[in-house]
Amino acid sequence: NEVCTTINSSQDKSSQERFNEKDYEVGRLPSVDATVVQFPFTDGLFSMIVQNFKVLPALAKYAREKHDEKTIIISSTCSPKQQMCTYYVPHTGSENFFQGRPDTATYKKSLSTDLSIWEILKRKLGL
Repeated sequence: NEVCTTINSSQDKSSQERFNEKDYEVGRLPSVDATVVQFPFTDGLFSMIVQNFKVLPALAKYAREKHDEKTIIISSTCSPKQQMCTYYVPHTGSENFFQGRPDTATYKKSLSTDLSIWEILKRKLGL
């Protein structure tokens, strides 16, 4: 499960104001050796499509082939001003990136539901 917050600079509130309205937990990520990749960022649909269907799958494949980690971590930051996204794939210590929280597979097992994703969406959308 992934959580993504998109900050759109064309809205009335500033990016900082919208960020401050969210209930975020702040932590310090560990310093580790990592593969670093940069990709042009347009803050639009094209960037999102290329990121999700090309960049992230290629980085995940690379991490599975090159690193002996149980869990693959891909961390990123994107700068509309610089029109660039930077992706980090840690070589070791991926378990430290969870900040004491369970990994996705463990968290998923803890959810007690027999509903399919479609059934959950239908309920949420009132269908």
